Amino acid sequence: MGNFRSVSRPLAAFLVTALCLAPASARADFELHAWENRHEDAGRLTLRPEFLTYSSRTNYAPDGTTYYPTNLDSFSRLQLDLHASYGLNDWLSAYGRLSGARTQVTTTAGLSGHQMGPSDSALGLNARILGRNTDASTPSRWTLDLQLQADLPLYTNAAALADGSPLLGE
Repeated sequence: MGNFRSVSRPLAAFLVTALCLAPASARADFELHAWENRHEDAGRLTLRPEFLTYSSRTNYAPDGTTYYPTNLDSFSRLQLDLHASYGLNDWLSAYGRLSGARTQVTTTAGLSGHQMGPSDSALGLNARILGRNTDASTPSRWTLDLQLQADLPLYTNAAALADGSPLLGE
């Protein structure tokens, strides 16, 4: 156990520094879904609904910067998410998010409209790699979790493009 602690602090410091210095480009999903720790205690199931809104006059370029699209007056989005998390054991949790959205686009060129349906959903795993404890009465002061998430586009942009409706995803 002594060797584990002597290695864990420098490893944690390195990982935090690497994550802070890593270049990141913005995506619209980050406006709606901030990063959250999805760890759950073993055998615990958590269900949580969430209602989100987003409104903007800008869009994201492929490099992650924002710009004002020609003829865009406004974009708004209402979204309902259902989050589920389950602790598989004391260090591994599984989670998911099922989402539905309604988008509204208003342009100065007369191409306005709305679309409603399934949206970007997610499945993931959370592994507690540092700070685990076997005694629940004395929780660890700090932890380090590794989280892996796959976003699942449950929408069909081809149908929206065919009828001239706004897209529900990228």
